[in-house]
Amino acid sequence: MGLAELILKNVDFSYGKTKVLQDINIVLENGVTALLGPNGAGKTTLINIIMALYKPDRGEVIYDNHNVRKLKESYYDYIGYLPQMPQFYKNFTAAQFLEYMGTLKGIEKKELKNKINELLILVNLREEKNKKIGAFSGGMRQRLGIAQALLNDPHILILDEPTAGLDPNERIRFRNLISELAEERLVLLSTHIVSDVEFIANKIVLMKEGQCCFEGTSDEVIASMDKKVYCFVAPREQVDHYMRNYLVANVKTMGSDAELRILSDHKPMKDASIEEATLEDAFLNYFGERAGESHA
Repeated sequence: MGLAELILKNVDFSYGKTKVLQDINIVLENGVTALLGPNGAGKTTLINIIMALYKPDRGEVIYDNHNVRKLKESYYDYIGYLPQMPQFYKNFTAAQFLEYMGTLKGIEKKELKNKINELLILVNLREEKNKKIGAFSGGMRQRLGIAQALLNDPHILILDEPTAGLDPNERIRFRNLISELAEERLVLLSTHIVSDVEFIANKIVLMKEGQCCFEGTSDEVIASMDKKVYCFVAPREQVDHYMRNYLVANVKTMGSDAELRILSDHKPMKDASIEEATLEDAFLNYFGERAGESHA
């Protein structure tokens, strides 16, 4: 599979008079690119623009040196998509569902049969191929969703909040699968869960209020937090003071005292020690909230 490159140039988008995306400029290449930001940051809207479902007010999306809107239907031959809440026919078996979706995508019957077997092995569902989807766990459904998205052997794989609602073991299994798939294609992973991308993303794009506020590797995002993370012990009655005046990443109570992890441009108290930052710290610093919390 050839190298995929997707370019977003000066993209703006509004719902009515409400500006949702503003001046988005990103180059997406093979490997995992994570769109990381709280709910409501504009991630799903951006995905809809990348998929040419929405027309930007300004700017363009370019794939293979062509504006994707001018490629029309042929553009979708290059894309695989797993939406945030995929819908399945619960009375279908896994194999029947993939056969149905492959037929809709125009894949020839003989080729489709071989492709279904390959994909069920890839997503570790071969033993469940004749099991009804209604009996699947959340993680099994997401893996089946990935198989569906790979039926046309896409150059670009787009995953919108793919691990939402999965248990920790399923989340790890899913991350490993995404990492494997990204060896040969461009994977765009939209999420608000830091642990989904910390170890597998080649590039992280932080989105806040419709804008890209940082773009770089995980190490580069963490490096932006250099000398901004402090740890110290204070009396428990002082915790409220620090909660009101600082970004507090963690509080651990220890009898009459509490150990605090605080994000600050300056030393919050004399005995505070500088700690090594994490991607979770960066998320809290940029967005003012902990990764994985729910928002309207």
